[in-house]
Amino acid sequence: MSLLFVIGVTTLFESGSSRSAALPHGPPVLALWFRGLRLPPYVSLPGSGVDRFPFLVIVPGGLLAGVMAGLLGVGGGIVMVPFMMYFMGLRAQRAVGTSLCQICFTAAVGAASHAFHGNVDPILALVILTASLAGARLGASTTSRVKSRNLRRYFGLFAMIVGVLVFISFIREVFHSH
Repeated sequence: MSLLFVIGVTTLFESGSSRSAALPHGPPVLALWFRGLRLPPYVSLPGSGVDRFPFLVIVPGGLLAGVMAGLLGVGGGIVMVPFMMYFMGLRAQRAVGTSLCQICFTAAVGAASHAFHGNVDPILALVILTASLAGARLGASTTSRVKSRNLRRYFGLFAMIVGVLVFISFIREVFHSH
């Protein structure tokens, strides 16, 4: 819950800053610092405008996303999208699209593992999947038309609201269990 709130507040603050308005596609200072690290091996991401990035910096982000998917049932995008935007310097649209692509495989592994252990309600999963497919199509087409700065702002607002809701739920559980 704290992570969600901090990501949300940080993203909202950054998306409203004068630097964000002046350089909407320029990489953040943190991304430039990571790109300058002398920590081989490096990967080149020409489609994202990244000439050289330390491979070993990407791995912990991927591990964290996988752990979150397996433990909490989230795709890891709440971690990976800000990681790709602020640590790697990708545009918001590229970070969202890349996160969605990797989530397909992460979710498949997590889902298979949970299904093997009997933790899946197939009817509920089918209903949610049907609605999610329509929502994903709508979201993807909307994302391509929204400015990167606004997309970061919406992402930050969403993360902050979810963090607050999780905190409220946690507080209710603590006080109602006694």
